[in-house]
Amino acid sequence: MPPQINLLLLESNELYSEMGRRATTDFDDTHAHGNELLNIWESTDGQVYYQQDKDWFYRTEERRWIPLNDNSSWRRAQKVGGKVQKSIIHIA
Repeated sequence: MPPQINLLLLESNELYSEMGRRATTDFDDTHAHGNELLNIWESTDGQVYYQQDKDWFYRTEERRWIPLNDNSSWRRAQKVGGKVQKSIIHIA
């Protein structure tokens, strides 16, 4: 494999690895916030991804996490005039 292509593939792998990481913030032992990308689709015109964005509360009596304030959605990112423009996609 040519070194230039190998370098591009390694850079691409690094970006996707960072995008796919779990991003959970623990505020205390019963409150947390999850913000991660669960699905990514790409084309030459842009990128569509599903971003999970919700708060979690641990109910100790039931020993389970309860989701709260769920703002998860499909989102689109495209380059317009050299700037990245992000928007929410409403799918019925």
